[in-house]
Amino acid sequence: MSSTERAIELFEVTKSYEGGRVALSNVTLSVARGELLAVVGANGAGKSTLLRCMAGLLRPQNGTILVGGLDRFRDHLAIRTFTTYLPDQPNLFLHFRGREHLQLIGDLYGVEKDERDRRINSFAQLFDLTEILDKRIATYSNGQYKKLALAAIFLTNARIYILDEPETGGIDPPASAALMEILHALRDRHDVTVVWATQIVHGAEKLCDRVALVDRGEIRAYGTLAELRARAGVPDAGLDRLFALLTGKDKNPLVSEILDSMGRHAEEAPRRIIGR
Repeated sequence: MSSTERAIELFEVTKSYEGGRVALSNVTLSVARGELLAVVGANGAGKSTLLRCMAGLLRPQNGTILVGGLDRFRDHLAIRTFTTYLPDQPNLFLHFRGREHLQLIGDLYGVEKDERDRRINSFAQLFDLTEILDKRIATYSNGQYKKLALAAIFLTNARIYILDEPETGGIDPPASAALMEILHALRDRHDVTVVWATQIVHGAEKLCDRVALVDRGEIRAYGTLAELRARAGVPDAGLDRLFALLTGKDKNPLVSEILDSMGRHAEEAPRRIIGR
């Protein structure tokens, strides 16, 4: 893969937090231009840290990050013109009205005014925000807040989307379905790259081109579903099963033991009650 075909590259990236906790350990990763990469891992595995480093919000102690061939930290202003990032807990201007926030985002990304306003109205309808768009964001419910953040992200003309669990935060089923349709459409565009951190593996199975399995700050496996299945030796495994097998977190034996125990105790319980 030539450098022009890579959207994001990480070389031996290490990030530690105060107290010495290692969040990323020598991570090397390459995301192709035009692909949808699903980053899958448990809570605390390092997914959010990985995405924050990609987005330039965290500087690693070691390693190099290139975005669009540019150094993530030396060329951060240039990179911001074609990338956008959605954290798992967005931080919006609460004193703004929803429309004002979207207008600001559109202007920052250079979206022409008429096109900006057209997109705002379209996303407001898509995410059921029309009736509250001119109300202050401080009055929004958690779900409305997250949907406004989603509308702001997709309003841009970004070529690289870095999304940290966009499907969480209280969004309702219609909004979730709309999000999946948007991701599906972005995946089919060869000029747009999406990095999507998620714990919703069934959606990732359907949409992703490749998967990075993250555990304890390391990329434990990376590739297409077919490649991961071949590595695990289970040709029909789903992504949740692949994660368990390839990260050494297979809980099936423990689940079987617990269910057997529950079954035995369930049979014994009536006899104990009757005997009292």
